[in-house]
Amino acid sequence: MTPAAASVTISGTLRATPNALMTVQFFIGAGCSGSGDEFLGSLPVLLGTSNVTTDSGGEAAFSVTLTLPVGAPPAGFVNASATNPNGSTSSFAQCTAINAGCTLTCPPNQTVIATSSAGAVVNYPPATVGGDCGGAPVTFTPPSGSTLPIGTTRVTATVTGPEGDSATCSFTVTVTAAAPTITSVQRSGKDLLVTGTGFDQGAVIVVDGVDQKTSAGDSGNTLIGKKSFVAIDPGHTATVQVRNASGAISPGFSFTRPG
Repeated sequence: MTPAAASVTISGTLRATPNALMTVQFFIGAGCSGSGDEFLGSLPVLLGTSNVTTDSGGEAAFSVTLTLPVGAPPAGFVNASATNPNGSTSSFAQCTAINAGCTLTCPPNQTVIATSSAGAVVNYPPATVGGDCGGAPVTFTPPSGSTLPIGTTRVTATVTGPEGDSATCSFTVTVTAAAPTITSVQRSGKDLLVTGTGFDQGAVIVVDGVDQKTSAGDSGNTLIGKKSFVAIDPGHTATVQVRNASGAISPGFSFTRPG
């Protein structure tokens, strides 16, 4: 049975008159009698019909996938009957329990912040396993605990049950670059001296939304905005930010030029 009991695949072999066109009807029911060929409880529901032709030995193999109609039970038993060209119908075949197959539901898409220029170590939430694969281990590619780069990575989950059934699903992990942080802004002659953390080599000072000519300060946590101080009107409170080459931008830091 496919996930969410949307359809069921039935396979088997029919034995009848050689070289005969047979009409096979398939039914589903919630319970089956002890003798194994009659349903118990509610009336069986017709799943569908398929035509098969027997070979010279009177056998015909079939495999059909049928959509469950409204009102059909999501689990239970299936059986079938066959009718020959003369209208004679066989007794019901032995009913067979539905194999629910494997189901696998991935966790939702994840977003994490990078902890270094390499990205971030990401441990995934568990996937939900059901059907015949219940309790089987799930394999993630890339594995949980991997260092994922900045950007979006698609993760695939796979599970295989004891009968060989398997299921897959996928989700995305987006690693965003960490934003820089400004701790102070000071005047340095005609320039602005910006101190903070998380600045990369391509970091640029932004004043009131305008990029400034920027150079590195004496240490890795300082930047100099060339003539940025004199570009601010006296008495004006400007919003100063730093934007890294990755595109991550710091929160605004207020700086007022004395009047």
